[in-house]
Amino acid sequence: MASPSPSMTMAPSIHSWFAILLVGGCSRTEAKLLPKVVEIAPAPSAVAVPSEPPKSLNVLGEFQTLYEFKGEKYEGRAKNVEHGATKLNGTEIAPGETFSFNKTLGPRTLENGFSQAPEIFFGEMVLGVGGGTCQVSSTLFAAAVLADLDVVERRNHSRPLRYIKPGMDATVAFPDEATCEKDPNLCSDLKLRNPYSFPVRISSETWLDGEKRRIVFHILGDGPPPTVKVRWSFYQTSPFRQRFRKTNKFLGKWKKRVQSGSEGMEGSLLIEGGRDPRRLPSRYAPVDEIWEVGLGWDMSVVPWSTEP
Repeated sequence: MASPSPSMTMAPSIHSWFAILLVGGCSRTEAKLLPKVVEIAPAPSAVAVPSEPPKSLNVLGEFQTLYEFKGEKYEGRAKNVEHGATKLNGTEIAPGETFSFNKTLGPRTLENGFSQAPEIFFGEMVLGVGGGTCQVSSTLFAAAVLADLDVVERRNHSRPLRYIKPGMDATVAFPDEATCEKDPNLCSDLKLRNPYSFPVRISSETWLDGEKRRIVFHILGDGPPPTVKVRWSFYQTSPFRQRFRKTNKFLGKWKKRVQSGSEGMEGSLLIEGGRDPRRLPSRYAPVDEIWEVGLGWDMSVVPWSTEP
């Protein structure tokens, strides 16, 4: 594997953030500096993992998240989560080596086994190939942090996610290797370095958990498990915008909210209890509230002043 590059512990420039928006939707906003602290437990639930890791290896870090799978709306996304988890299962990282998520999974194309599913593009949910892969990378990233692996490269999403705490996510985008080499800003990768004197193995599985399914990652190795704690400190940013667009789907004075808005935030993940305390920054841009209105709507009247 390629030699490790410096860890992305510093936030990119504002120009880089707008470039990243193409693939991850990240952008910089001015903070109001209202500090809040949220404690994050090492595991998101007390549900036992149904299969045990090999007895010869210790669990250095573990994380699991839930995902929907029932219905046509979630079918493609669920397939991508499970396909990504399967491709990563059993991957070994030698001492001192750097793991690349993109190079391991390859391009998110139909030919590479991925399906069409909703994904974030320019701050909105659109249909694309590989939607849901970011839940795989985020769950793996969280497990790697708790295993005290070195974070060589990681970018947060454009918005906070429902399935994982802020600061614990990792967005990925990989159109193809040639495009990424030509302009790295069009791609987002997750790169992790093994700092230990022994190999570490990525173990993954998915399983049914009530009305949803669960994806779990273990980072396994011969050494003793580290005692890592993470703490997310954030600042609220400027409020989200409200905007609307005319569409011929509504001929009269009809309206429909197609995307809910949310405030942005900025902060850092403090990692303690491992080899060295460190901080990983994250910036989440505000998410616009978007309305579609009919052709007969008076554009001087904002639709969000009435009931949705």
